Amino acid sequence: MHSLLRALLAGPIASSLFLSFAAEAKDQPTTVVIRNVTVIDMKADQPQPGLTVVTRGNRIATIGRDAKTPEHAQVIDGTGKFLIPGLWDNYTFTLEAHKNQLPYFDLLVAHGVTGVRDAGTSLGLPAAARLRADIEAGRTLGPRLFFAGPVLLTDLPPRPSNRWTGISTVVTSAEEARKAVATLASAGVNHIKTEKRTPPDILKQIISEAHKHKLPVVGVPPAYIADVSNDDLDCIEHFVEIHRATSNKRDEYYALYRDRTIDNMSMDQNYAFFDTMETDQPYYEEALRTLARNKTFVCTNAALLATFIGDYELADVTRRRFKTKAEIAALEKAIGERDRQKRNADYRGSAKSREKTFRNIADLQKAGVPLLTGTQLSQQSVGTPGAVLHDELQIFVAA
Repeated sequence: MHSLLRALLAGPIASSLFLSFAAEAKDQPTTVVIRNVTVIDMKADQPQPGLTVVTRGNRIATIGRDAKTPEHAQVIDGTGKFLIPGLWDNYTFTLEAHKNQLPYFDLLVAHGVTGVRDAGTSLGLPAAARLRADIEAGRTLGPRLFFAGPVLLTDLPPRPSNRWTGISTVVTSAEEARKAVATLASAGVNHIKTEKRTPPDILKQIISEAHKHKLPVVGVPPAYIADVSNDDLDCIEHFVEIHRATSNKRDEYYALYRDRTIDNMSMDQNYAFFDTMETDQPYYEEALRTLARNKTFVCTNAALLATFIGDYELADVTRRRFKTKAEIAALEKAIGERDRQKRNADYRGSAKSREKTFRNIADLQKAGVPLLTGTQLSQQSVGTPGAVLHDELQIFVAA
């Protein structure tokens, strides 16, 4: 199952090269030669200038300074340009945006994102499967698409969220969970997505049934991360869970959801509580060893959190050219909210939160936990598709 997840979510990154102008030539001949381009691969420590790259079909045939140009090849001058591996955003809600005719696919491709994993949608499953096929066949311009369909959870919280509102299927028993997974599998989904408001016993049934269909299960865990890792959850989606679920307040934290106390708390109250959390170091280290041993993936999504969004999305005025008037208004509102948090010395923008994120990423990597970059991009967020993945990668480098 873990090898399947690697192939599904991470494998093509090293072999799929992308140029920002490649979308302009959808009807390319079989052989394409890119001359004098600076290559950034995942092996060399430095960019490699002056290379020629020859592709045949969807495979790279040759890379070198003296690579020969085959007869009848399309030749592209790469002088002054960079060639990079295709990027992946492993945590998005782009199908909802596409359904509402927002240009997410165009912006993702323009920013070098050639693969996305969609974590939940209300788009009909046959329509999602047709769209995936159209992208793979070159009939529709877009990143390679892997989708989950509806999110599975046990009850819907009163507070709206782009992670479940309008895109969920409620399962209240093990039997309902098994039937829901079987239905999704028969519809051709690529993975199953679950949410925190799913009790551990039902999550176990979801995982067991999904694995029978050779489908990975990704989710926001409803219990301690070491336990869900041992139960074979394939990927932990919500990165902040790493800190919260290994803190000295983890029992209280999960009780908030189990008892639904959190439904009556404001976001400010939530984060005031999160500010009191300190790492339980022995449990934290054991949890990371468990994740590494079980090869449980962890998907980061830090760039759009208040801790970092002020450094990137809110600060980069050049991104406004990609936004509608309504989106700019939402951006201005987010800037105002960020300023309010700073005035109130809110945990969300604190040095403590920032250092915790850097530390978690570095510790996971050192422990051998497989990491995926994601953004939790949705039409409710102010993030610019594609650009926020670049932000996420910058956070990796800083960590």
